[in-house]
Amino acid sequence: MKITKGILSSLRPQFRRHYLRVRVKCHRTVRIFHPDRLKLGRYIYVGPNCMLNAQGEISIGDGTILGPEVVVLSSSHDFRSGELLPYDIYDVERPVEIGRGVWIGYRAMIAPGVTIGDGAVVAMGAVVVKDIAPGGIVGGNPAQQIASRDVEEIDSCVEHRAFFHKRYWSGNRPRETSKRPRC
Repeated sequence: MKITKGILSSLRPQFRRHYLRVRVKCHRTVRIFHPDRLKLGRYIYVGPNCMLNAQGEISIGDGTILGPEVVVLSSSHDFRSGELLPYDIYDVERPVEIGRGVWIGYRAMIAPGVTIGDGAVVAMGAVVVKDIAPGGIVGGNPAQQIASRDVEEIDSCVEHRAFFHKRYWSGNRPRETSKRPRC
C-alpha cells in the first residue's frame, strides 16, 4: 500500500497511523486543515490539489473518490451577526457528511453544512450548497439534480462493500476483453 509521503509528513504521528490503517490514498498536494476533525472511512481516494477544511468536521464514507482540485469547507465567516463589517472575527462551523461510494468530480466545491447521500455523483465544477439524496447526480452552480441512480443497486453495493478502490486498490486493473461492441 502506497500512501503519499507529503501529506503524511505534515501530519502528527497519530494521524499518520490512522490514515495508513483506513487505507486512504492522497495525492501529495492535498491540503488538510484541522485533520483531527476529519473522519474517514476505508478505500478513499483524494485527488491532486484538493483542499479539505475540517474546522467544523468532515465525515467521508467508505469508497468515496474526490477528483482533482475538489474543495470541501465546513466553516465560513459569520456575516449575519457581529460588530464588524463585512464579517465578524468568529467562524460558523457546520459539519459536512459525504456518504459511501460517492464520486465528486474535478473542481467541485462543497459548502459547509451539506450532506451527500450514498452513491451520489457530483459533476465537475458543481457548487453544492444543498443536501443531495442518495443516488443523486447533480451539476451546475448552484448544483441541481440532473438524474438519479438506482437506490436499490447502490444499497446492494454498499452492503457488499463493492467499491472501486477496494477491488483495484493495487492500481492494477484486470485486462479482460470487453463485451461491448467496438465502434
